[in-house]
Amino acid sequence: MTRRHLAVFAEVCREGSITRAAETLGMAQPAVSVVIRELEHHYGTRLFERMNRRLYITQSGRRLLDYAAVILAQFDEAEATIRDADALGALRIGANVTIGAALLPEAIHRFSLARPRIRVSAAVDNTSQIEQRLLKNELDLALLDNMTSSAYLTCHPFQTEEMAVVCSPDYRRGALRELSLEELAGEQLLLRERGSATRDSIDRAFAAAGLTLSPVLESVSTQALVAAARRSLGITILARQLVCDELAAGTLVELSAQSVRFVRTYFVAHHRSKYVSDAMRDFMEILKTLASQRTC
Repeated sequence: MTRRHLAVFAEVCREGSITRAAETLGMAQPAVSVVIRELEHHYGTRLFERMNRRLYITQSGRRLLDYAAVILAQFDEAEATIRDADALGALRIGANVTIGAALLPEAIHRFSLARPRIRVSAAVDNTSQIEQRLLKNELDLALLDNMTSSAYLTCHPFQTEEMAVVCSPDYRRGALRELSLEELAGEQLLLRERGSATRDSIDRAFAAAGLTLSPVLESVSTQALVAAARRSLGITILARQLVCDELAAGTLVELSAQSVRFVRTYFVAHHRSKYVSDAMRDFMEILKTLASQRTC
């Protein structure tokens, strides 16, 4: 089994057709078919089901494709690095919505100043999508606010912070700023969508007290939640870094919930088989430095 085998296999998967893959690779169709048969013989399993002149990748094929993506990317990276030690290079960063708003811009800014020859690209999406892109080697590093359960990813914590319970000064004008968890559950809550790491941690805290939540507004956008809170539509619970400016300006005020803390831990993750380059190490160090310097 060689790099050529994996490259041909990956192209067949991408095209979904041996004929189209052969055209893209500039190979004869029988030669592509031979490569696939050799792979199937090597692993002792079918990588594709062939029905009605169409190819359908099997579960074994999907597993091999995950490895092939990583192996081919590492090979190409090694070629570029060894042939030209001063190559410009690239770093692909992914982040979930919370970190994308709170940390990612400043981290990229500092990295670009330190390593101006490295081209940085970034993507912000929900945690599950970012994890999938990391597994497919479409990203080098991912910044997450939830520990991944995937055995194929390695996670390093770099910051822990307490979330803030906030509302506009007018929303509870004249009322106490300390609420019991039961009272907070009965308020007009403005929360992240179900399935987000932030929402999961909030739901767990209330569920531990036997409480369920019925927010008046759910959103994937932290900016939308902050704007709604400023308009006195209710109370939101977000990472403190996302509401620092509003708290300092007085457009939002902080409340406290008795006997409960909403805490988030942030992680930087990469594929366990990924070669950790100097650029990746530098970016992770910048994250740690940035996290230690942030105050609110």
